[in-house]
Amino acid sequence: NAYNQPAQPNAYGQPNAYNQPTQTGGFGSQGAGRPISQDYGQPVQQNYPQNSPQYGYQAPQNNYMPAQDGLTNTAYNTGSDMTAVFNSTAQPAYNASGNVQPAYSSMGSPNPAPQPAYNPNAATSFNPNPAMNSAPAPQPAYNPNAATSFDPNPAMNSTHAPQPAAPKPKINRRRAPAEGKAVVKGQKFALEAPGEPPLDRVKICLGWETANDRCELDASAFMLGANEKVPSDEYFIFYGQPSSPDRSVNYKVFDTDPNNCDDAAVEIDLANVDPRVGKIAVAITIYEAFERKLNFGMVPMVYARIVNSATGKEIARFELTERNSAVTALVVGELYRYKGSWKFNAVGSGVNRDLAGFCGMYGVALV
Repeated sequence: NAYNQPAQPNAYGQPNAYNQPTQTGGFGSQGAGRPISQDYGQPVQQNYPQNSPQYGYQAPQNNYMPAQDGLTNTAYNTGSDMTAVFNSTAQPAYNASGNVQPAYSSMGSPNPAPQPAYNPNAATSFNPNPAMNSAPAPQPAYNPNAATSFDPNPAMNSTHAPQPAAPKPKINRRRAPAEGKAVVKGQKFALEAPGEPPLDRVKICLGWETANDRCELDASAFMLGANEKVPSDEYFIFYGQPSSPDRSVNYKVFDTDPNNCDDAAVEIDLANVDPRVGKIAVAITIYEAFERKLNFGMVPMVYARIVNSATGKEIARFELTERNSAVTALVVGELYRYKGSWKFNAVGSGVNRDLAGFCGMYGVALV
């Protein structure tokens, strides 16, 4: 035992403090090489009634053996071998009442039941992290095509991800009764009856019925020159550009007005149309027809009513009831100049092109 060796000089060149005679106070030295009396040789201070060994040190009190073999302040010293200290039976802890104190866990409850080993793959396994011991509801497998599917990437669960356009609510309109002249596909006629004054303003009122709620139809007008092209892109009239540069053509849509008998209308001030324009083609297209695999086979009826804007009287009506699944953009009819007056051509035919391709036919460059 290191304490039973002869006194050796310590790092400060002083005799070993543990082998010095016990001084006043009897608690040993504070710092090697300093006389004990400097620390504990002072007069008795408050709360220290005796400056003598207390609590079983160097006295046969509380079942402690007297100091032996020069081992000052050794509680369980029975010889020079310290093995006995580590081989001694642990003593129970007692509380203030003299009863054996029960063992407490770190959670403050006595004798807690042992916890099972943590298994991250088990649904009921105890997780050492208490915050993780709530049992979350299992999440369904991720389906990218389902609107309510859980995406394992949290950044993608936010209402900020692109969604398909919601179909517009279908409106059951009360259509206007047929009053004007019925025309058929390919027929041409003058807007004014013989002997009547020329019309200044007309409306081409448009309506349609769809058999598929995903079909969203839009009308448009192309103001064409002698080369069958628009003078510029500004002469392509649609919901995003509802008026022509000369204000002679205006487009209105009634998709939120259930009281209107028509779905849309193109109103034309014939007297003020740009002189470079010899023809105005009125068309109906299906929104994102190619992307959503839609066509006019899903549209059982389309009509155009030519109305005198001044009187509100219907001049003629052209109805299309044939379904054509090969058409995605339909030219309903054309207003064109002929010998100083305007006539209407009931075209009723279309093409299988997307909107960009259809507009390209008339010289409009979509970006």
